[in-house]
Amino acid sequence: MFELAAGEKMDVIVYCKAKSGAKFSILDADKVKGPFVENIDVTYKGSSDTDNSPPVVVSLTSGLVGPCKFKIKADSKSGRMYSDNFLVAINVFKN
Repeated sequence: MFELAAGEKMDVIVYCKAKSGAKFSILDADKVKGPFVENIDVTYKGSSDTDNSPPVVVSLTSGLVGPCKFKIKADSKSGRMYSDNFLVAINVFKN
């Protein structure tokens, strides 16, 4: 969960090299507003040499305005026997 105060806005960016990928959503943690973003596919489709290739970069949202409590949800597209890594970057700015 992430909380923005009044007068703040945020950008959310996801980096990954997961070939199976995931679907990301940004929801209102209090379930009053949102969902703000739903089912954005983040899947690496680059070279099989993932160690020497740049990650895929997906912007989930830009300029989402507070006040609100946000929850970022990722639904993996792989089964329970696999794990994938994602880096979620949240940039917060004064509005």
